[in-house]
Amino acid sequence: MSDPLLIVRSMPASIGLDRLAHLAEVETATVGHFRLHGFMDTRLLANQRGRRVAGTAVTVQTRGLDSTPILVALDAIRPGDFLIIDRCGEHRHAALGAVMCTALKQAGAVGVVVDGRACDLGDIERLGMPLWSLGPSPVLGRRSGLGGAVNIPVSCSGVTVQPGDAVLADDSGVLVLPPDEIDGVIAEGVRRQTREAEVMARLAAGERLTDISGLPRYADHLSAS
Repeated sequence: MSDPLLIVRSMPASIGLDRLAHLAEVETATVGHFRLHGFMDTRLLANQRGRRVAGTAVTVQTRGLDSTPILVALDAIRPGDFLIIDRCGEHRHAALGAVMCTALKQAGAVGVVVDGRACDLGDIERLGMPLWSLGPSPVLGRRSGLGGAVNIPVSCSGVTVQPGDAVLADDSGVLVLPPDEIDGVIAEGVRRQTREAEVMARLAAGERLTDISGLPRYADHLSAS
């Protein structure tokens, strides 16, 4: 039976898997060198260390302990999708656990962000499902008929997310990009990471960073006493 309080919109256009794979080659911290907006609150914690994923945003807004919108979205998840859950400030109840994350992984989701809490974090880590959350809660949400929405613009951890946006996430954080900005971010990100690898090699060979990058020298700023 449908929930008259639940708003459900069509699934957004998927971003091509090849573009997402190229985006996932770029570290969020690299993008943070040349971009200031689109980054979610750093209180979000990654449960998979060393993983970087990129996907198409499928957005969910939930209210209170109601998990119905997440279950509805789960039924439509496609390979390459990244589930974004806006908890509307509710941080007591876990939005999802190992069972839902297993189903999401089977459907092809590449990751989940919840600006709230989750349960079964150890099981989800062993499952290998990338999850970003504010941490654990033992009190799981449930179907409660409180309404909510699927595939509307949401506010998640300080960032407005449109259905169909690109999401890039790793140990350093979560970045949201409009699809038409993906290619520019990839190009600049790869250029900077290539340059960084060259600098690291020169440092390993014994050169000083001031000589490599033209950084300020201590002696030039030393005040006369």
